[in-house]
Amino acid sequence: MAKKEIIEILGIVTIIGSLIFVGIEIRQNSLSIRGETYQSIAEQVTRLYMDIAADERLSELVSQMLHNDNDTFRNSLNAADILSLEFIVLTGLRRIENIYLQQSDGILSDQAFERIGLRFYQTQFSKETWEIYKSGFDNSFIEFFEELRDTKF
Repeated sequence: MAKKEIIEILGIVTIIGSLIFVGIEIRQNSLSIRGETYQSIAEQVTRLYMDIAADERLSELVSQMLHNDNDTFRNSLNAADILSLEFIVLTGLRRIENIYLQQSDGILSDQAFERIGLRFYQTQFSKETWEIYKSGFDNSFIEFFEELRDTKF
């Protein structure tokens, strides 16, 4: 009997050890995925910034948008400039939506929203662009983004 009990105890200890090992591996994998996700977001932002910085016309448009935060700015632009700026804004909005979805899935924390450059989306032009295109976003994201944009400084 003692031999059988020892074998059972060893079996239970082995199972517990295996479960602890699996738990540690899952945690490390989750941290790795979170790190890769943050890196991917940073690379997306860097690419967008570099595209704008490398293009004198886009740099000028973004600069004007940030410094001419009034209702008449959009009317002072030609159709191509409006479209270019709208696409820049939409690219950023899709990035925020991606962060939102990953945060909703538990991959990212709320901290991810601290580095999105909210001031850019609080400009009049960005708000107008959002109103034009927001129907292409999920309703839960629309509510989330508008609250984020309007309550954070």
